[in-house]
Amino acid sequence: MMYGKSEKREYLDFDPAVGWPAGDGIFYECKKCSSVVSTIEDGGCDCHNLYVDASCGRIGANEPEKVRPFRLK
Repeated sequence: MMYGKSEKREYLDFDPAVGWPAGDGIFYECKKCSSVVSTIEDGGCDCHNLYVDASCGRIGANEPEKVRPFRLK
C-alpha cells in the first residue's frame, strides 16, 4: 500500500524493545527507502529493511532505528 507525502501523519513514540505498534490505521515508514507499509497486511518495504507478517502478528526490521510508525490524521 503506497501513500503520498501529502497526507497528514501523526508519528508515534516507539521503542522496538518494548513493542511494535500495530492495528487498523497504523503504518510504518522506512527511512531508508521511503516505503510505507500497513500493519494489517503482509508485506515489506522496497529495500527489505522492514517486514510485516500480519497473519502471525509480527513486525520487524533489520535496522529498527530507521523505521517510524504513524497514523493518518
